[in-house]
Amino acid sequence: MTALVDPLSMFRLDGKVALITGGASGIGRATAAALAGADAAVAILDIDLTRAETAAREITTRRGVASAHQADVTDKTSSSNDTRNQSWNPDLTRIPMDIVQGNRRTRH
Repeated sequence: MTALVDPLSMFRLDGKVALITGGASGIGRATAAALAGADAAVAILDIDLTRAETAAREITTRRGVASAHQADVTDKTSSSNDTRNQSWNPDLTRIPMDIVQGNRRTRH
């Protein structure tokens, strides 16, 4: 009989950096947790800094690496193209990103 291999053990992201917009809730938050669980460092961007900080704290409590940043990706003055805006962390523009996932809530 062949030994079963855990497929997640083959999915390692050691040394990788992930940027997750809308990472404070829903699919973005779950993705941030999953990537951190695979040992990626995660930067969580969200319009709601308090919720982003909570999501990052949950990851770091589980020995992951995460940071929280406030940004409104729908506002051009808050995007990575405008590092003068205080809501954007200019340090993030100097970090090479390996993974970028965009999430945003759509309101009808």
